[in-house]
Amino acid sequence: MVGKQRISVIRVVFEFYPIKGGSVTHILELSKHVDPYIESQVIIAPDFGKECKDFDASYPIPIIRVK
Repeated sequence: MVGKQRISVIRVVFEFYPIKGGSVTHILELSKHVDPYIESQVIIAPDFGKECKDFDASYPIPIIRVK
């Protein structure tokens, strides 16, 4: 596979930052590593309030928080 593929990914996750651990780390790393090869992606994650605002703003992939 060379270059970007016309693929978009929506990741709907039950656990995400600020939670720490195996599955959260996997989602973070996989999202960053696959990003150059796909057209777009977004992460839909639980809303943990103000605690995640700075992280979401600095993360290179859009994050939508839901309550």
